[in-house]
Amino acid sequence: MKKDLKVIVPKIGSATSLYRQLLIHIGFFFDRSSRIYLRKHIRERFDANREQKCPQRIKKAFQDGHKALVGLKKAIAGDIRSCEKILELTYGRRGRRKHELLRPLLTSLRTGTPMVPGRPRTKLPVLSAQFQMLIESQMPGRTIFLENTTLDRRRYANLCWRKFVAIYLKILAPLPIKEIKLLERLCRGEEAISMDQSFRKLRSEPPNSADPHYITPRFQRRLYQRLLMKCPLLFWDYDQGWVVKWSKEAPNKNMRANLIHDEMFLTDEKDIKTNFQEKK
Repeated sequence: MKKDLKVIVPKIGSATSLYRQLLIHIGFFFDRSSRIYLRKHIRERFDANREQKCPQRIKKAFQDGHKALVGLKKAIAGDIRSCEKILELTYGRRGRRKHELLRPLLTSLRTGTPMVPGRPRTKLPVLSAQFQMLIESQMPGRTIFLENTTLDRRRYANLCWRKFVAIYLKILAPLPIKEIKLLERLCRGEEAISMDQSFRKLRSEPPNSADPHYITPRFQRRLYQRLLMKCPLLFWDYDQGWVVKWSKEAPNKNMRANLIHDEMFLTDEKDIKTNFQEKK
């Protein structure tokens, strides 16, 4: 009988025990950068909540910790989605590190002039050249914000900010070239990959999409290739200005289509007006 991975994690009532279990299980994940990053992240989160007195927040912190432990155990057993989530957290495809990578590109965001004098909240988002190039590389040929004289200025500003937030949540942050080179070496098998044999799960039935996988070097290289598909490189070229490139080690299949959807962009004035009429 096949055992569900969710039942292998016992309930832990002590913060110290939960902290210890998280650190222990991180040590068995195959990616060295993930082990370093997540150890630091867990220590910071436990230190931040050490003096927490609110019962609701304490309960929420325990729930998040248990959820993270379940995800770690699944990743160690070879669950693809759990492995991808850990790698995406480490390399800034989601979570806190993504915001850290995008923050330097958004310094000009609130530097515009208010559309309604005396109302700072009517400023439109001012996108830097780097951020615009990221958008162009992931959804080419789209105009983000267009002037529309038929709408109330405050409404138009609110719509532009909603569109910006939708783009920000989906945009893939640029990764430093040092980390991209590391991922490329891992994809080619040139970098040593450590893993623990004791956490492999033996299959007794034919595999399906929910089964864990053997954590083989080939399986790891495929994970790194899929991760590289989501890692743009942003750099300055003296002839072309800001340029975005994608790694040649990433597979051509399952390209980055639909990572940013058409409805996130203001395509023309008619679309803007229709959007507001539907909201009424």
